[in-house]
Amino acid sequence: MSSVTQKIPNYVAGISEQPDELKFPGQVRDLLNCVPDVTKQLIKRPGSRFLNNVRDETDAEWFSYYRDEAEQYIGCVRTNGTVHLWNVVTQQEVTWDPAGSQTLAYLQHTAPDAIQFLTVNDFTFCTNREVEPRMLAAGTAASTRTVECYATRYTGGALSATNVAITNITGAGTNMTVDITTDGNDPGVVTGLVINTAGTGYENGDRFTINGYPGAAGVFLDDALSAPQVPEGYVEVKILAYGREYAFDIFNDDGTDVGVASFSTTASATTQISVSEVLNGWQTDLNTLGFTSEIIGNGIYFTRGEAFSINVLDTQTMSGFTEDVNSFDRLPYQCHNGMIVEVTNTDSTDEDNFFVVFRGDNGVSGIGVWEETVAPDLLVRFDPTRMPHQLRRNANGTFTGLEIDWQPLGAGDYNTNPLPAFIDEDNPDQDGTPINKMLLFRNRLCFLSGENVSTSQAGGFFDLFSTSVLSVSPQDPIQVAASSNQPAILFDGLEINNGLVLFGQTQQYLLSSEDSAVGLTQDTVKLSSIANFLYDRQIRPVSLGTTIAFTNLGGTSFRCFEMANIDLQGEPQATELSKVVSLLLPDNLVSIADSKEGNLLMFATDDDGRENEVWGYRYYNVGDERKQSAWFRWELPGEVLYHVIMRDTYYGVIRINDENKILAFDIKETENTALINNDYRVHLDNRVNIDVSAANVTFDATNRTTTFDVPADSIENFTELRILRNQVLIDVANGTDVATTNVRGTGTGLTVDVTVNANEQITNLAINGDGSGYFNGDTFT
Repeated sequence: MSSVTQKIPNYVAGISEQPDELKFPGQVRDLLNCVPDVTKQLIKRPGSRFLNNVRDETDAEWFSYYRDEAEQYIGCVRTNGTVHLWNVVTQQEVTWDPAGSQTLAYLQHTAPDAIQFLTVNDFTFCTNREVEPRMLAAGTAASTRTVECYATRYTGGALSATNVAITNITGAGTNMTVDITTDGNDPGVVTGLVINTAGTGYENGDRFTINGYPGAAGVFLDDALSAPQVPEGYVEVKILAYGREYAFDIFNDDGTDVGVASFSTTASATTQISVSEVLNGWQTDLNTLGFTSEIIGNGIYFTRGEAFSINVLDTQTMSGFTEDVNSFDRLPYQCHNGMIVEVTNTDSTDEDNFFVVFRGDNGVSGIGVWEETVAPDLLVRFDPTRMPHQLRRNANGTFTGLEIDWQPLGAGDYNTNPLPAFIDEDNPDQDGTPINKMLLFRNRLCFLSGENVSTSQAGGFFDLFSTSVLSVSPQDPIQVAASSNQPAILFDGLEINNGLVLFGQTQQYLLSSEDSAVGLTQDTVKLSSIANFLYDRQIRPVSLGTTIAFTNLGGTSFRCFEMANIDLQGEPQATELSKVVSLLLPDNLVSIADSKEGNLLMFATDDDGRENEVWGYRYYNVGDERKQSAWFRWELPGEVLYHVIMRDTYYGVIRINDENKILAFDIKETENTALINNDYRVHLDNRVNIDVSAANVTFDATNRTTTFDVPADSIENFTELRILRNQVLIDVANGTDVATTNVRGTGTGLTVDVTVNANEQITNLAINGDGSGYFNGDTFT
């Protein structure tokens, strides 16, 4: 029988667990510490350069930040919320400004995938999946309390003064005092009011009079809430005529009668009449009925502590309103500065209502404009301590960890300008739904919470509300929800040409616009289900250029899928890339590293006994045809806690002898790659360059050995002792704090505790006194 021969052109097709007769040419049973490359064929994996000793925690959340060729960072967030960040180019830990800003209570966590990261330019946004967002409650340390004078005119009062007592109109607060500034006249006008002594128990909207300034009244404000609805009204004379009664009825909030403000003009045409006479007549009646009033232009503004309503008797010659009008045209061009009115438009729905506030010229009642504003007494600010935070790279190269200044609700109410889906609309100051991920899509920040997607304004990353409810703008925030007969909780996403692919644990969706000409708006947004695959929420999806890859867990090994031809029309094509090694792959994953330029995916695991193992997938396409699809594996010097690929360098956070180190592996040769004769790579892990001018290099010609001083902080100090020879030559017993004598090394001061058995053999050594200058591999007697 003739021998069977087969010509194999190369070994760049990677690992396959198929029977040999089914393997493709170039596939092998195992490929350890190699890199299949279509140019250089099968080569050894690169050695590693030692960069930094880093934090020793095993439960920190690691991340990376690529800025440019000179600034590439790897960082971690410890469970106590402290952030550490190292520049892998300069091999230095960054400086935080101000000191201490790297510790953020928001980032305290327990779950391994709790902290999620998104880098946009010089800002890295951090999201905690364990924190429920909420609106800022009034009276908290993060809100600001002020007072404002809404009835500014007084008679018989004093001049400006400090520490002035107040008397409550509403509310149960006590002991607040104010500093008051006036125009110096009597009658006069209050021009400024600030809190002197805070007192206790005051709430947004509590109203008060100012002792010693009859007629003046103020309101307590908390900026966690919008301005309160002050009981106020305005009535103006439209047409001045002889022989007419100008009158309006006033009612309590329960409908009972308060009284009438009335003035009748003379019927004699020979007598001059004026608007001032009417307004003065009204003011006299209003003062008698317990109101504070102010004549403004052709009308009068009036207020009191309790809510009220009015009824104008002659709508041809006069008009008036309190807290709402049915048409914007009814609003006068002169009014009280700060008066808030709801324009109802129609009675059948609240969706077309809006609110306006009068802004007098120079902040003074009189001529001014009506501006759109937010409804009274609403929680308008996010609690910044429970919202995503940012790590900011400053212009001087330092970093700052800080809260984000989210924009408050500035127009409308919760019906016309809805809260983001992660806030509980019924109880805004209580726990909402955790934000699982922040993404950047079409110049908007996207927030995934539950089955919902909420976005910021286009170009306004920190503004999650519409600027106006009077008109729809393409810039307005967007809210949309995924629907499914299975739980549709969204955890991550990836942008492609056709939209944003979103990943739930059991289903995938495509967020896109139905009208490409208009772009992504609330009217054109569409969220469609495109696939039904399990997804591992701890491992982010990655781009392979024109396709995307994601992982899921099941059985005894993870799976890696590639999804292509993603479109709203029909399901995408999905291929399991890991099929040929499905029984060889580890079960759990801790992170994924990807390089589109290097056509490379790397997978790190924490499976017992395989913590130092990294699986790689190399691919190469020519047009639409995949020329290479190869799996391989590496064994690294220690447990892989995190890894990332930046500029064709593979960086790993490796745990060696209970110390975490950043090691760099040059996938492509760079100026940092160690070469012999400029041709052959040095395949040495944890490599450190020695400065021969400062390392005390000594050559022993007799033994033909070279010794040198190890650079400080480069190779770990040893923490364990290994017994090389345990049988001693004399009678010995247990001992503590026993001195040592160096055989190799230059350390000093080490003492040990010795345990001896019945045969006078040393069975255990333990460090007693650490000494200094000892390094891994030093030996002693």
